[in-house]
Amino acid sequence: MFYNSTSPIKKYLSTALIAMAISLPTSVYAAFSIDQNLIQSYKNKVSSVQTLEKRAQTTLQCVTDRKSDVITTLQSLEVSLGKLRQEEQTYNQKFAEKSTQIKLQKQTLDQESKNLAALKRKKTHLQNKKRAEERDIAACKKEWWTIDVTCEWAGELAKLLGLMDNVDNDLAVATKKHAGAESRYTKTHKEYRDIQIELKNTKNQLNKITPQIKDQENDIAELKKQSSILSNHIQSSQKLIDESNDTLASALDINTEDEKKRTVRQITRLSNQLDKIAQTSPTTIQQAATVLAAQGATCL
Repeated sequence: MFYNSTSPIKKYLSTALIAMAISLPTSVYAAFSIDQNLIQSYKNKVSSVQTLEKRAQTTLQCVTDRKSDVITTLQSLEVSLGKLRQEEQTYNQKFAEKSTQIKLQKQTLDQESKNLAALKRKKTHLQNKKRAEERDIAACKKEWWTIDVTCEWAGELAKLLGLMDNVDNDLAVATKKHAGAESRYTKTHKEYRDIQIELKNTKNQLNKITPQIKDQENDIAELKKQSSILSNHIQSSQKLIDESNDTLASALDINTEDEKKRTVRQITRLSNQLDKIAQTSPTTIQQAATVLAAQGATCL
């Protein structure tokens, strides 16, 4: 035989059960309560882990801020590196051009020097020949002073003087050309040396900035590592704290012996986890703080 929800008998039974529950003494519920010392110890552990989690969050923010600063520095160094490499490329191109230019100008200067030297030797030769002619004429006239026609070969001297005039003109032109070639070579050689110095300075700056970039990259990698460790640690801590708080709430609403036993087991399990995370948290935080200190950063 089945009774529906409106059956007078079912209504009577429900009313009776409620009345019996109300009439039970408080001591019956107290029997299911968990030892307050265990609860208080559990609360203290949760509070301790919460405090450590706040420290971890503060340290994580410091790591994040430091990483942002290092990334900004790295980006600035990379911009400088790009400019220096462009400068190096430009100087290398100019250096190659000046090397070719100075080689050609040196060849021109050497040729002009040879031409000038040859004309100077020719002039010296003509001067020596002129002096010899003049000595021969003087001796001739001294010996044959009564017969002037005997020394008429002196007309050769006039030709010699004409040749000397031509050489002087050639020398003037050659001297000017040599001076121009020498000036251009000197100017180009100075430019060559200036470019060489600038190229060397640029290479020195590149050699200096490259390891700086590497250091910044290493710093960022270490900060990312610490950030990941702290984030995972905080996530685990928060999950444990939430679970612990839920257990605390459940501990205040226990109605059976089975619930009590189950809750005590859960508190014991979570207490062990809280102990472990309380032990590891300071080390995790200190590792990150050490990395920050090594990079010249502080975390208050």
